[in-house]
Amino acid sequence: MNKRLQEAVDEHQAEEEEWRTILDQCDKMLFDDDYDFASDTIQGIRDHIVENKSVTPGQRKAIVNIRRSVENRDW
Repeated sequence: MNKRLQEAVDEHQAEEEEWRTILDQCDKMLFDDDYDFASDTIQGIRDHIVENKSVTPGQRKAIVNIRRSVENRDW
């Protein structure tokens, strides 16, 4: 396989691994009561990922921010 083709394959695999990882995170968050406040957002992101088999930078950031807000709670 030539180098350019291999790079394209590697990039595709990395992107697929990323959206699958975030999809798994969404599923776990949707079944955790701590994330009820953001369930509509999480579900919307999950639906997009399933439909498009991709995740946008904004969606990725939203999931990170939602998780951080729960992890950094003081109560």
